This record gives sequence, structure tokens and C-alpha cells, in this order.
Amino acid sequence: MRPGCSISAPQRSGASCGLSLLEMLVTLAVVALVAAVLAQALVQLARVEQLLEGGRLRSVAEALRVEWVRSALEALVPATNSDEVLSGSEREFSGWSSAVPLLPEPGMAQLRLRLVTADDGSLTELLLLPGADAPTRPALSLLSWPGRQGHFRYLDEQGQWQDRWPALNTQNIVARPQAGAAPPMPRLIALVTGLPAQSLVFAAPRASPQPLPTKRQLEAQ
Repeated sequence: MRPGCSISAPQRSGASCGLSLLEMLVTLAVVALVAAVLAQALVQLARVEQLLEGGRLRSVAEALRVEWVRSALEALVPATNSDEVLSGSEREFSGWSSAVPLLPEPGMAQLRLRLVTADDGSLTELLLLPGADAPTRPALSLLSWPGRQGHFRYLDEQGQWQDRWPALNTQNIVARPQAGAAPPMPRLIALVTGLPAQSLVFAAPRASPQPLPTKRQLEAQ
């Protein structure tokens, strides 16, 4: 008799304990099948986790870039000469800022932003262009989103949104400051984007002497 095997009296005296070869093969096949299914499930779970993690990282990077743009616009400084006058249109903006998003760290530089849309209209990018202080600096893509949507708006002293700066007066002439006075700064600069989470970016230049409008006043515009 095999060690560990026992046969009761009513049973056949020649019977042996343990699994037969066929039973062993069937058991191994079932175990292998279950292991394969579990392995595939783990692989799919890992892929889902990678996609989710990638989405989180993209969202975080996008939020950081939006804050770069907001900080640079809020740090705009008044012009001290004609070459530093803040000017902007619906698709392009230029001014001097103390927090331009440059590597390795921000600093005082000319801030030139331009919205560029692909020829087929599939993608719009917000580019940081080389400034007069660094003409050889390559253009940097700060933000991008699908479609053609995107433009700048400027809030003037009367609380009216303008599509260019300096704003035009009632005679469609660019308003000029008094002699010796610094050119006016917009109270707010708005960037309309096609980003799902940041479709509208507001920035209030800290150098603007005008008080900021209330939320109700903004919604009434």
C-alpha cells in the first residue's frame, strides 16, 4: 500500500488512491485557462490605469500652462517708451511682463502671444513668440485645443469689452493718453479658448489703476 493511502474493508482491495493521469491533465488545463484569463484581465486593468493616469497628467499640465498664461498677463507692466506699449487684437497680443513663462524660470521680457489655427481648422494653438529681448528664442506652444475657436478681449475703463487694444474711441480713432501720462492698461484681459475645463481665462493686470468690475457687471456685458 502507498504511504498515506488507506482502503476501507468494503472497498476493493486493489484500488489505488490519488489522481489518474487524465484527471491530472484536465486539472492542469483548467488551471492554465484560469491563469490566462486572470493575466489578460490584469493586462487590461494596467492599460486602463495608464490611460487614466495619462489623462490626469495631461489635465494637470494643461492647468499649469493656463496659470502660466494668467500669471504673465497679470504681471504686465506699464510702458515707459513707445516700444513697450501694450497692444493687442483678437488673435495676437504684445506687452512687457515680469512673469513671462520661460525656462528655467520666469523673468521680465516681452510677452508676445498669438493664436494660430491649422489650415484645415482642426487645431488652434496659443504660441509664445520670440520677443525683442530674445529674437532667437524658438516659439513655444503653450496651449492647444481642437477647432478654430479662440480670441482675446479687453475690458476698457468704461466697462466695455473691446476686440483690440488700445481701444478705439467713438470716432474709431485709437485713444491717446495725455502728454506725459502712461498709456492706459486694460482692466481685464480675457482669453476665449476651446479647452473643455478652461474655456475662458480672465487676467487682471496688477498695474491697471482701474477698479475691477463685479461679477454681476461682467455677466451684464
